[in-house]
Amino acid sequence: MKYLREYRGYLIACNFTEATIKTKMYKLQRFAERIDRDIQFATVDDIIKYISEPGLKKVSLYNRYSVLKAFYQWLEDDDKIIINPMVKVPMPKLPKALPTKVMTKGEANKLLATISEYETNPYKFRDLVIMHVMYSCSLRRFELVGLDIDGFDRENLTLYVHPCKNKVARITPIAEKAAGLLDRYIKEFRGNYPEKAIFVNYAGKRLDKGYVTIMVRKQRKKSGIRTKATSHSFRKTSATITLKNGASIFAVSKLLNHSNISSTEIYTKLTPKDVFHMHRTYHPRERQKNIELPKLEIPKFMYGGDEMKGGRLEYDADILDVLKYHPREKDELPLLKIPEKLK
Repeated sequence: MKYLREYRGYLIACNFTEATIKTKMYKLQRFAERIDRDIQFATVDDIIKYISEPGLKKVSLYNRYSVLKAFYQWLEDDDKIIINPMVKVPMPKLPKALPTKVMTKGEANKLLATISEYETNPYKFRDLVIMHVMYSCSLRRFELVGLDIDGFDRENLTLYVHPCKNKVARITPIAEKAAGLLDRYIKEFRGNYPEKAIFVNYAGKRLDKGYVTIMVRKQRKKSGIRTKATSHSFRKTSATITLKNGASIFAVSKLLNHSNISSTEIYTKLTPKDVFHMHRTYHPRERQKNIELPKLEIPKFMYGGDEMKGGRLEYDADILDVLKYHPREKDELPLLKIPEKLK
């Protein structure tokens, strides 16, 4: 375990977050416990057995591979081993899939409606505000619970988000609707606690991220939506719909605080339904005569949940401000009917 302790110090020196270090060390310790030799003498067979354990998702196995590859590369670079066993271990292939647990706009609105905006119970109103803020600002749950009162600028509609996953702080815009609810929560429901956190529990202490997970799951079941949404689904849904509305991928990447734009590109993938409707509606040889489309240079459209049930198509024009592309901020636009044959 000597090398594991040294490697932990190396990760700290590389400025990894505590959560990332904890995850990496947990996987390495589990691997060390499963082999009958010191970890620096692990064989190719030991590693392949660990990264191909049955019953685990491909993403989990890929993460194991990544952790081991980085560890053994460190051992090799530091001359602690002569032969790197990872050289002969094939990298697991990850399926290129669409983001999972992404809600439609209709489902997101239905989930937000599980708690009334006129609720007088301070804890229920707090939960409503939490969902609105996560959806509006595309926040991770630990970013949400890390918000402080002095970081909320009601006048300029901004929130200061403390550095978390990639240790980069940022100021993010917040929608007028969410800002109004947040302002009301702070003034009327939060209570005058010395704690600087915006969201507090019944004891006046900073809310735990685990509560956010449980609360959203409870409200999702109450809403009856089909998507098995989690607290992270608000972030995914916000990014997906905002991009479909025509927002720049660079602006959305900044909003999500991604260090690499490739992390944002996954949200640009279209479903087969998107491609089908786009081709039948906009292709010069397929465009239906009974659809009067606005004269836009580049038509941008999206499909909501409840909107599609009525056989209607919603479209959007170019908007400069990225926040105006958000599903909770976008101006009401005329709805176009889809021909019966396309329903």
